Amino acid sequence: MDIPVNDILSTFEQKLKRLMNQHKSSKRLSGISIKPWITKASKAYHRNRKNLFIRQRDRVKPNDRLANATTQLREMPLAGTTLKTL
Repeated sequence: MDIPVNDILSTFEQKLKRLMNQHKSSKRLSGISIKPWITKASKAYHRNRKNLFIRQRDRVKPNDRLANATTQLREMPLAGTTLKTL
C-alpha cells in the first residue's frame, strides 16, 4: 500500500473542491462583499461592538482597569466558601 504523497494530496484537493462547490452559497448578499456569509446586519453588529470596545478603552485609564479588576477579584467569593470565612 505504497501510495505516493502527490496522489493522496491531489485526491484530497479534488474531494475538497467538489465539496466546496456542492455546499457553497450560490447567492451573493451584496455587491461589495465577496464573503456571502457576512451580511449587512453582522457587519453592523461587529462595527458597533468594535466602537464600544474602543470607547471603553479610551474612557477607562489603564490604572483604573487594574483597580477595577482587582476589586472585582476581591469581591468574588471563592468556590466552597462564604464571605464570612474570608
